[in-house]
Amino acid sequence: MVKDKAGNKSNIASVNVKIDTSAPTVSWQVASSVSGTNSWYKSLSLRFNGTDSSSGISSAKYCITTGSSCTPNTGATISNNQFTVNLGSNANAQKVCATYTDKVGNVSNVACSTAYKVDSNLPSISFSVASSTAGNNGWYKALSMKGNLSDSHSGIASAKYCVTTGSSCTPNTNASVSNNSFTVQFGTNSAAQKICGNVTDKAGQTSSTVCSGNYSVDTANPSASISASQSGNSVSVNAYGSSDSGSGIATYYYRNGNGQWFSSSASGFTFSNLADGTYTFSLYVVDKAGRTSSTVSINVTVVNLSLIHISEPTRPISI
Repeated sequence: MVKDKAGNKSNIASVNVKIDTSAPTVSWQVASSVSGTNSWYKSLSLRFNGTDSSSGISSAKYCITTGSSCTPNTGATISNNQFTVNLGSNANAQKVCATYTDKVGNVSNVACSTAYKVDSNLPSISFSVASSTAGNNGWYKALSMKGNLSDSHSGIASAKYCVTTGSSCTPNTNASVSNNSFTVQFGTNSAAQKICGNVTDKAGQTSSTVCSGNYSVDTANPSASISASQSGNSVSVNAYGSSDSGSGIATYYYRNGNGQWFSSSASGFTFSNLADGTYTFSLYVVDKAGRTSSTVSINVTVVNLSLIHISEPTRPISI
């Protein structure tokens, strides 16, 4: 009430004043998660809740850190005084820190969650040639494949592989992993081979199966086998028992004594016009990959009966 100099008095007036001197409080909890292995999560979301008993919640901010704390600077989208943050993949444990502001402008203390390890990304695998010895006709005499493994967050835990002559296979052999890689040596096969593999990270995430290209590999030498038969002044040398488990025999090499080697794609060769006597015939074979067998030999004695002349005995003459 007020009074003027003439003594007139005004009506009594009043006003209500709202006072909020208390800052909001902040709490948090795990909203959703998918557990992995080795204390890692494949995915994780945190829910923050703000409480203010006076003026009410106005806004919230948050930050994500791998340290002990951080200064919230990202505006949160609030619904019913709550907001949710999805933690992405990181090689280190992460936490979320947040503040709430009420309608008067009071700001809460910074509240931080527990630190969580999250890896939501799959690891990856690729193949390259580790070492090789080139042969002939597109074949390799030796070849090793290297599996290259990568995971930028939880790290590599294990890998599996399989070798196939088909289009793909299911990896079921544990690889010996060192420095995020492993090596597999191809064995001999008559068909082209490939390696397929997958990799699992420490969070338990497994990659899709990846396969290399096709490679023809023959690591074994062929085997030569020799036999012979005589007909008159000719000897037929046979290599019928020769074999090769990989690329297959490409060329046969035949020789009489220390003479010239004769090459042939046939598993038999005839030496003709031989005089009587004992001969040593030799054979070796080369497969399609360029691998060579050891040399095998056989002795054959030639007796040309058609050249033997039988004379009648001399008869006495009667007088």
